[in-house]
Amino acid sequence: MQDISLAERLARLEPAAFDAWFDALDNDEAALTLCNWAFWARPQQLAPPGNWRIWLTMAGRGFGKTRAGAEWVRGIAEADASARIALVAANLGEARSIMVEGESGLLAIAPDR
Repeated sequence: MQDISLAERLARLEPAAFDAWFDALDNDEAALTLCNWAFWARPQQLAPPGNWRIWLTMAGRGFGKTRAGAEWVRGIAEADASARIALVAANLGEARSIMVEGESGLLAIAPDR
C-alpha cells in the first residue's frame, strides 16, 4: 500500500502528464474532486476495510485525525440520513470547538450544496 494520497501521486507527475489528467475532467468531475476525501487523504487516514461502527486512529499532532474522523462521520451521514452518530470528546466544549466548528471539523469539511 502506498503511503501517499492520490493527489500527492498526481502532483509528482511530469507537468504534461498532470495537465492531460486534469484536462480530461469535466466541470462536474473537477468540482467533485475538491470534496472527495478518498482522493486527498493519505491511506492511513481512511477507515479500514469492512463495515466498522467504531475505529481508532492513534497518531501525533498534525496527522489529520480530526479531519479523518469528520470525513468518516460525513460519509456515514450522507449514506444514511437516519444514522445515529456520537462525537466523543473530553467535554462538550471540545467536541463543539474542535470536532464541529474547528478548522478540520464537520462544518469546515461539509461541501456547499
